[in-house]
Amino acid sequence: MKKLWLRLGAGIFASLLAVAICAVFVLPDRGGRRSDGLYYAASGIRPDAVLLTVDGAPIRAEEYLYWLAYDCEYLTSYMGEIDWDSALTDEMTYGDYAKADALEMVKMFAVVRRLASENGVTLLPEDEAALAAQKEEFIAYYGDEETYRDQIRVMGVSEEAFDEINAGYYLLNRVTDAFCTEGTSLYPGQEALAAHSRESGLITARLLYLATTELTEEEQEARYALAQSYLDRLNDAPTGQEAFERMGQMMEELGLEDGGGGVTFTESDADPALYAALSEREAYQLTGVVTAENGYYIAMRLPPDLDAAAQDLFSVRFLQLRGDAVVTTTAAYRRLNTGAFYQKLLSLRQSLADELRGEEKNKG
Repeated sequence: MKKLWLRLGAGIFASLLAVAICAVFVLPDRGGRRSDGLYYAASGIRPDAVLLTVDGAPIRAEEYLYWLAYDCEYLTSYMGEIDWDSALTDEMTYGDYAKADALEMVKMFAVVRRLASENGVTLLPEDEAALAAQKEEFIAYYGDEETYRDQIRVMGVSEEAFDEINAGYYLLNRVTDAFCTEGTSLYPGQEALAAHSRESGLITARLLYLATTELTEEEQEARYALAQSYLDRLNDAPTGQEAFERMGQMMEELGLEDGGGGVTFTESDADPALYAALSEREAYQLTGVVTAENGYYIAMRLPPDLDAAAQDLFSVRFLQLRGDAVVTTTAAYRRLNTGAFYQKLLSLRQSLADELRGEEKNKG
């Protein structure tokens, strides 16, 4: 088990600042031909029109409007009714924020597609099977395939675009896997991973943890004595490897798991006292009993986990690629008003849902 978080969603306002910096190029409007779907009815922009480009790759209006609607739904689910023209900051309205955040999602998947194309990364058969199973689950939930398709219509997106968006997550996983797999064109190499581990302050360790939450002072003293007894047993081991194995047995006694490879974390992820103690240790050396906020740790530092370093480095580089992506927008994009689009979309969704319910009643 690795406690290492991808940084793809980090820094909302930093991301939006990046949008303001990148989206400075102007693209002539490229009208499409389709006039289907609620997105077109709500925005007046044809779903197959090129609304913007990311590093030269065309982005259809349908993809962008899907994410804009998604952002609006997400914000209103937490904040209730929103005046999209009201100020969020001195330079940004709520509507601007939703547009910028939707653009970040579009950029993310555009970068995924580019990396996949440049490095021969494709979905695997098991990905296709998982997508098919996911679709079947939706169909079963709504009762039949026709009702499932009606729900997609109510969303406003075409079924083809909806499938492509869902497949994007699986493609992101495959690109990540390729970056973390030795021998692929994306793999950065062990030296680069070791350097990243050092420079980023990544620490891999096996952790023995005894919680003290809601214990009395007397119980905490007993828990500390237990931790000290574990440490004494570990210190009696003739080698670091033997101590590592004994520690695994102790973790089983306490119901703790780490998959045998320890956990990897940065300074921001760890208890300060624990991180400081481990920073002073070499591989297979033990800390003493470390008093943390809610318990006691005994920790053994392990050699750098290059798999975990690869995951973290991918996140860093991916965010850099997304931040550096050159965005070119059309006049249609710049004219798009979040509040007007979303309010009309909600009205159209309600009307279509009512219409479909009426048709269902007539069938009955």
